[in-house]
Amino acid sequence: MACTPAGPTSLSPLQPLSGSTPAGGLRARFHVGDAPMDVSAAEAAGAQAIGVTTGIYTRQELANAGQSVVVLDGLQDLQSIFEVFNLS
Repeated sequence: MACTPAGPTSLSPLQPLSGSTPAGGLRARFHVGDAPMDVSAAEAAGAQAIGVTTGIYTRQELANAGQSVVVLDGLQDLQSIFEVFNLS
């Protein structure tokens, strides 16, 4: 359940990353965060976790927070990021 200004709303569960295409045509989900709990939340939701070292946590702390997390030093070079995730 999610709370909205109009009241609680039921959300459909997220589909895991696989060959199936959920409504809207999205095939992959990425979650960017600078904290270990962001990495954990991404993986719990079936998204690719991307940790960035722009906050108070170290590269190692972010890497240890998940199984398949990708840790970046920042998001300035968007072209390289797109290439890493086959989005270019």
